[in-house]
Amino acid sequence: MTGCGPLAAIRARRAWRLGIDHDVGRETSGMILLVTAQTMPWLTEKAPTSLVGAAGEHYCMTQLLLRGCLAALTPRGAPDADILIRGLDGAITAEVQVKARSGRSGRGWRMSEKHEHIVRDRLFYCFVDFGHETSWPVYVMPARDVAEYLRQSHAAWLAVPGKQGQQHRDWPGRFISPDHPAKDFPGRWMEVYRDKWDSIISQTAN
Repeated sequence: MTGCGPLAAIRARRAWRLGIDHDVGRETSGMILLVTAQTMPWLTEKAPTSLVGAAGEHYCMTQLLLRGCLAALTPRGAPDADILIRGLDGAITAEVQVKARSGRSGRGWRMSEKHEHIVRDRLFYCFVDFGHETSWPVYVMPARDVAEYLRQSHAAWLAVPGKQGQQHRDWPGRFISPDHPAKDFPGRWMEVYRDKWDSIISQTAN
């Protein structure tokens, strides 16, 4: 079975397996979905932004649902949040904004000046990195930490001369990357946020 568009390189085949569970001594059967990735374009080059964004949102929502969260996508164009988490009483307990990237190069995830000022206790960012063959890490960060990083990294960028010795001109663009830490941030500083789904899940208990 082949995909379409930039996903045409994905080949998937479904196989039924009939096996024996040796631990309990009984037969089991089930269907396994085997996906073979061959030269997936988003690993080496940028895929269409709309597809990468949609894939990131659905991937994060799946991770949250599998962990018992009542998660749902917001309507397209909703401000600040792509996914809402609700408690058993129906109240919103957490908001999630998803940022996804593809390819193995680049400066990270594109942000903007406004993200320096969006600080809410129940708002989290999920930075999805599809530029890996065997795993797709997600860095789950509170909005407050994202805002602080963006402020510090942009200030550090403005303070350092450009390649030609010129002073950088201020602009509204921002970037966040695990490989390009801001001043006073250690290398691979985002690893502490990797797959920290509990940060979001814990909000449902508050």
